Amino acid sequence: MNFSSVENKRILLSCLNWGMGHTARCIGLIEELLNKNNAITFAGNSQQISIIQTYFPHLTCIILDGYPFDFQETESFSKSIWRNKWKLFEFLKTEKKFVNNLLKSQQFDLILSDHRYGFRSQECTSIFITHQFNLPLAGMQRLFSIFHRYWMNKYDVIWIMDQMPENLAGKLSRIKPNQKKVEYIGWHSRFKHKTREKKQSENQVFLSVLLLSGPDINHAALLNTFVKYSNKKNKQIIIGSANAIKKLKADNSKYEMIISNDWKTCDEYLVHAGEIFSFLGYSTLMDSQFLEAQFHLIPCPMQLEQIYLSKIHVKDVKHPLQIS
Repeated sequence: MNFSSVENKRILLSCLNWGMGHTARCIGLIEELLNKNNAITFAGNSQQISIIQTYFPHLTCIILDGYPFDFQETESFSKSIWRNKWKLFEFLKTEKKFVNNLLKSQQFDLILSDHRYGFRSQECTSIFITHQFNLPLAGMQRLFSIFHRYWMNKYDVIWIMDQMPENLAGKLSRIKPNQKKVEYIGWHSRFKHKTREKKQSENQVFLSVLLLSGPDINHAALLNTFVKYSNKKNKQIIIGSANAIKKLKADNSKYEMIISNDWKTCDEYLVHAGEIFSFLGYSTLMDSQFLEAQFHLIPCPMQLEQIYLSKIHVKDVKHPLQIS
């Protein structure tokens, strides 16, 4: 099933709930699919549905619990996964049962799973979406790569959210020549079709924006980078959750604080930003291809994927700093 041929289909879509990156990139994906006259039902937790309905208020949504996890901010992502492995394995059964029960009452032509391993059914064409065909794991952690490949192969098709030859994910998204049932579907971002409003240069207000994402424990270091390298002639904007902004020890007289509960409002700041500081999540990296801002993307500590991405994109990042 080629991405370009998906038209006039009834689609059931869900995405991973670890962070908001998967939800964010699904906004661009949904927009592309709706433009080709597809009908979409989105399944996710209440936070994901709230975000999706901000952009698509008439989209049919169904509550589905997110993956259970207990991440510790002081340990690596892969170690947290390993510690939670039995809860995750058990949840895959629950997830698959949810899909099969839904198919008894509703008809779908396609099931799309953005990195949810159990969101599939043998009764309907099921497609796995990822940018990590290969996981950035080492040592004993590579054992999880075996499960990753095993679960991906349960799907009828694998869509890789990247494009060749200028792939953003590097070795993470590379496949062997003539790899079966795998297709690159390009970059997807909610900013793909947004354009910056043209203003008279004498009236234009230049913005430096800091995005607070990832674990709260690293936000102070992210702020320090913003303070050190942002253009002080610009208006200084900090965007984050109410909890993140509350915990951040920043001089409120210097910054305009924007609560990120309304994504569309935050989008307007990002579209008109001259520079954006953020952790180097893959969804943010895709967004950087469509926004006109200069990006300062910093790898989040303990996250192997972001550390790897920072190394291969060092030429594109003005201040590729490792936060300690």
